[in-house]
Amino acid sequence: MFLKNRWFLFVVSLPALVAGIVSCAPVKESVRRTSFSYGAYMKGLLTDRLGSFEEAAAHYRRAHSLDQKSPSPHIQLGLDYIGLGDLQAAAVEFRAALLLAPDDAQTRYVLALIYAQFNDYKKAAEQYEILLKDAATALSQKTQLRRILSQLYFLGGDFVTARKHSKDILTLDPLDQDALYFMGLISSEQGASQEAEGFFKKVLEYYPDDADAANSLAFLYAEKGEHLVEALDLALQATGAEGANGAYLDTLGWVYFQLGDAPKAVVFLEKASRIMMDPVILNHLAAGYERLGDREKARKQWEMSLALDPSQGDIREKLRNIKR
Repeated sequence: MFLKNRWFLFVVSLPALVAGIVSCAPVKESVRRTSFSYGAYMKGLLTDRLGSFEEAAAHYRRAHSLDQKSPSPHIQLGLDYIGLGDLQAAAVEFRAALLLAPDDAQTRYVLALIYAQFNDYKKAAEQYEILLKDAATALSQKTQLRRILSQLYFLGGDFVTARKHSKDILTLDPLDQDALYFMGLISSEQGASQEAEGFFKKVLEYYPDDADAANSLAFLYAEKGEHLVEALDLALQATGAEGANGAYLDTLGWVYFQLGDAPKAVVFLEKASRIMMDPVILNHLAAGYERLGDREKARKQWEMSLALDPSQGDIREKLRNIKR
């Protein structure tokens, strides 16, 4: 299967990000203006470090009540909520902070990460678009923002806008490895398999060790039932680079299936399904079991796949046929 999370947002986990921000959390000038508010804020920071969240939260709320123009208490509360795993409450605090300090890029970035964690790709993209338009954002940061935006729009099903952001990167650097790869994914999703093949080949031409591109090109060939010997070499290259990757193992298994080697296909597809519970992998595994004559195992895999993605009308039809 295609690997769609090549450089997604959570390279750094939210708790790790929190630790970095808390250690150097800025005290805004608006907090300093009110000595009582500042004192409450500092007490909150101290009790935070001592591990007493409830007491810290009370101090931050008091700081806010004394100086309602300061975003700092909201930011610290939001960071604490992230540490506790309560992302809904964290989002409320970061939204409140941005109303008071709309130019705070770090706060906006964290809020975007939270929305992405909820799979609310539209709201996450809105925050990143604001950051992208900020004239103070460095060119290298804009490139990374376009990468993230391309993937957010892709995951949200807006392939046209996803393509635009990747093309903007390639305008500046025609050999940008990640943008070329992602253009291949977008083209494939839009049904332009020939174009997708060209992008994956170009990645491998200039970056021959790119395991994601090798896997994706192999999967593209397997889906089309073409160049299967080359597909096998590519899939083996990808799994050799990262043998515990469920997407890579699925591709390798699917290539063996298309080559007519169902027993070997099932071995790799079973490994893939233990790593990733994904409808595509389960469908491939079901097809492998069916070819081996084990209709009961095939039925169970297709039922699990349908439970994960009820929109699969073709799988419903397969289940109806297999039960006859």
